[in-house]
Amino acid sequence: DEFIIGSCGTVNIGQTIEMLLKPLPISGEDLYIYMVTKFTPALRELMKNRGGEIKTQNGNEEMDARVLVGIRGRLFMIDGGYGVIEPAHKFAAVGCADQEALAAMFTVSQLHPESSAERMVTYGLLAAAEFDLAIRPPFSFISSKETNLALAVA
Repeated sequence: DEFIIGSCGTVNIGQTIEMLLKPLPISGEDLYIYMVTKFTPALRELMKNRGGEIKTQNGNEEMDARVLVGIRGRLFMIDGGYGVIEPAHKFAAVGCADQEALAAMFTVSQLHPESSAERMVTYGLLAAAEFDLAIRPPFSFISSKETNLALAVA
């Protein structure tokens, strides 16, 4: 419904999120609180049940992925330990060449602050593809013009 979700990690993780994750309805609470107290616990339970977790060197169970969630004009990143981070900027990247993508999106945001989310993501993907052999076009976009959010799948 309202969510735009992207992930890096195994195919199983992406398919599990796409087909089985049913986020709880958002009531009146702040979106950050909702993400920490409702969305992420539901994601964690799903990952445990579907083989989306791995044991770390210290014996902890963590999600074998990072997830980006766009909702109501805000962007959240969920790390492998299920920590929720709201980036300082209106863009983020996870996966291969994420640092290259972030640098390109930052540059576009500084030179052309009026740029659409899709344009910034496009330049991020082009930079990532330039420096990582695992990333190649064609790219698929999921966007919400109402909230100026876009995610791409490379």
